[in-house]
Amino acid sequence: MRFLNFKLQIFCLIAFLVFGISSCRKPIVIANVVILGPTTVCYGDTGVIFSVAPDPNPQGNTYILWTVPEQAQITSGNGTNIIKVDFGRIAGKIGVKYFSDGEEISEESFLEVKFDVQNKWCRELDFKAGIRTDGVGFSIGNKGYIGTGLGYVGAVKYYDDFWEFDPEFKTWTQKADLGGNGTNLNLGMQRANAVGFSIGNKGYIGTGHKSSGISPDQYLKDFWEYDPVSNVWLRKADCGGTTRQFAVAFSIGNKGYVGSGQPGNTGILTDFYEYDPITDVWTLKSDLPVPRFSGVGFSIGNKGYFGMGTNGSVRQNDFFEFDPSDASLGLDVNGNPLGKWTAKQNVPSPGSNGSVGFSIENKGYIGTGFSGVYLKGFYEYDPNLNIWDTLPDFEGGTRGSAIGFSIGNKGYIGTGVTQTSILNGLKDFWVYTK
Repeated sequence: MRFLNFKLQIFCLIAFLVFGISSCRKPIVIANVVILGPTTVCYGDTGVIFSVAPDPNPQGNTYILWTVPEQAQITSGNGTNIIKVDFGRIAGKIGVKYFSDGEEISEESFLEVKFDVQNKWCRELDFKAGIRTDGVGFSIGNKGYIGTGLGYVGAVKYYDDFWEFDPEFKTWTQKADLGGNGTNLNLGMQRANAVGFSIGNKGYIGTGHKSSGISPDQYLKDFWEYDPVSNVWLRKADCGGTTRQFAVAFSIGNKGYVGSGQPGNTGILTDFYEYDPITDVWTLKSDLPVPRFSGVGFSIGNKGYFGMGTNGSVRQNDFFEFDPSDASLGLDVNGNPLGKWTAKQNVPSPGSNGSVGFSIENKGYIGTGFSGVYLKGFYEYDPNLNIWDTLPDFEGGTRGSAIGFSIGNKGYIGTGVTQTSILNGLKDFWVYTK
């Protein structure tokens, strides 16, 4: 046998010297390599594991060559049968090929990986301003916005900053502070527990609470309009009624709505107002059916929705629909319908405050919150059937006082706290694709 091997080696050497090529390459001995790993990932996913079987027929020093899509990187395991990959913004094929002593011993195999994230949470770029809770979030067109709230920089800090999120490029850009004139002029508009919504191509923030730590706490009713084109805030008519924090707000068509909340650190409100941005006038509508603060509000089509929160002693999971065109309870001072609230199916969640809500197309969504413990449940509401579906938990984990909004067919949740102290504040940011 040794003599035959020696003759084979001599033959290979002569073939190489005469023809310049090796005619004695190791044969392809591994066929149909199977790559194990996910076929769908999120933009920017990190630590994604792919694997193949170890070389079942080693013929010397085996090396496993992996290839990954553009912008992706193999962070560990290259050359072995198990790798970890960090993805960028491009999906594609994961490829693998076995080598032994520098010779190919397998055909190249591939696994197609796509950014198919339907009904899935993906982590986006963290909120650039750091940990934040009790802020405001809404969307204008294809951009999202987060501002105000509480953070911690050696001590609890109230903010008036304002940030724009671009979902296409996954970037955060700081904009004019609340009340600023486009140069981030600080006019002392810091606050937490405010409300925000958008109407057309403008955004709105108002109400809330702030504390200097020295003077008495201030409860607010001022109201501001943001123009993303000029990056300018304009002071508008104060929100209807009294000062309030922990109110609920949403927009329907070309009108905004604000109601409920606390007028100070005690008391609970039920009044409910409609805002017309054309006339800059607030009009009292039908009261909310229950006293409540720290609830959830959003709109679907031409209806508004409100629920959850606390009445001061018990956290609730009830849910109500507002129809602004219903005149059965009479007319407002302008001769328009007062609108009507109707009880709907309760949210299948423990009663909680500090939850987030948003709508995507014709469905509503509520998740997270505080019920004595912090929650991560996530629920979908169908207004046509008046039913809730329990969806897989929010993958960002338990939290309360987070921020939520939607852009197109995607919903976003981020920031908040995991314990009662702002020291346990969060800055992560997640997207849900319907």
